[in-house]
Amino acid sequence: MKVNLSHRENADGSHSHFRGFEETTLMEETMNTSVTRTIRNRNSLTILQRIAAKDKTAVADCVDVYGNFIWALARKLTASREEAETAAQEIFTDIWRYAERADKVPSAESLLIALIARQRLIKYLH
Repeated sequence: MKVNLSHRENADGSHSHFRGFEETTLMEETMNTSVTRTIRNRNSLTILQRIAAKDKTAVADCVDVYGNFIWALARKLTASREEAETAAQEIFTDIWRYAERADKVPSAESLLIALIARQRLIKYLH
């Protein structure tokens, strides 16, 4: 699985433009829960459930909803932009692999994604 990740670091250190987002800061995107609700309500399934069901739009939705969050974590916890890009790619691959088991864990989807990202990023801490 290959996800096209693009980003830009703003003068204030925030990040914007992740997979075609209109320009917003990380804080604005992270706080925007209406996007998550809109995407999740497409089939009354979470993004992870849709990935597990092989929904062709689910991976793109996952990147759209969680991309800025994952990029911000990766950029903060890695030594370079290249490492952050590699880490973000690995995190999305881990999410894709984990999706089928997500129903067995009684947690919010966003918490599961954060835990997957955290687990992957531990190896990048120096």
